[in-house]
Amino acid sequence: MVDNIDKKILQRLHKNSRSPVSSIAKDTSLTREVVGYRIKKMEEESIIRGYPAKINQAFFCEGVANILLKVTRTDSKRFKEILNYLQNHRAVNWIAELSGNADIAATFLYKNTEDIGTIVSEILDFIGANLREHRLSLYITEYKFEREGILSQKAKQAIPEAIVSFKGKKEIKLDRDDIIILRELSKNSRTKNIEIAEKTSLSEDMIRLRIKKLEKQKIIFGYGVEIDTSKLGLEAYQVEMQIENLTKEISGKLQYYVHSNPYIIYCVRSVGKYNVIMTLHAKNNAHFNELLLDLRNQFGNLLTDYEFQLEIKEHKEVYVPEDYIE
Repeated sequence: MVDNIDKKILQRLHKNSRSPVSSIAKDTSLTREVVGYRIKKMEEESIIRGYPAKINQAFFCEGVANILLKVTRTDSKRFKEILNYLQNHRAVNWIAELSGNADIAATFLYKNTEDIGTIVSEILDFIGANLREHRLSLYITEYKFEREGILSQKAKQAIPEAIVSFKGKKEIKLDRDDIIILRELSKNSRTKNIEIAEKTSLSEDMIRLRIKKLEKQKIIFGYGVEIDTSKLGLEAYQVEMQIENLTKEISGKLQYYVHSNPYIIYCVRSVGKYNVIMTLHAKNNAHFNELLLDLRNQFGNLLTDYEFQLEIKEHKEVYVPEDYIE
């Protein structure tokens, strides 16, 4: 399990996972040796599952979609094949194994409306006779993607104004070295500049300058850490809701609510059977019931329908799949 020292380190990595050990040690009042040992131990125990660079999806795709899959689970080998296929699919950037009305949730990036149909067909064709049901949602606006609350179990005092809107692809010009840098950081944001330089025609100093330029252009907007929240003693749930009359005022209330709740780490407005999708964490079933009841009380009759799935395990998390960085 994770103790308070580990949480301090995770909070610092959450703010910027490219921070050197010496910087984390200074900010947490720990020695370099303790920080280095703790990080390595959390990696070995899969508490830390990765360090994804926060790459701006708007430069690489038209939009993002979520697909829920209900499949036959009688053949465990076949189920693992399906998960493996999704992990390696060119467009899929996140996968979770679920327990509930669906067995798998995945998000994927698409380049245009025709691409949506192609991607869904590829996934469904591979699953074939094992597919029992599926449901698709398209993302419109991202209200929150923030893990800090589950580490501190406290909400931020200031509610950020910036939200991500999926309004089509932005134009961008990248050369071969930019692409290599983005792909390497996407796989592991703690990759050293000298290691990236060895795969390019650039020096270590030029790599550092290129990264700063990508940050200034908002192509990279941060560096995060992927955490196994079950090791924090938390259960993860995907909750889908239908909130009627989602006006600007109600949307503002929703945005304020999700940022005020430290246990909600992700929330998007979507098009599909439900118009809001969120991920929240709870200490146990009773706590989840409290969080759900509070949601229902906050939105009253506007919340006309909802359903939830327990997340058993996340199998992949990147912001932009490697094949889309081009």
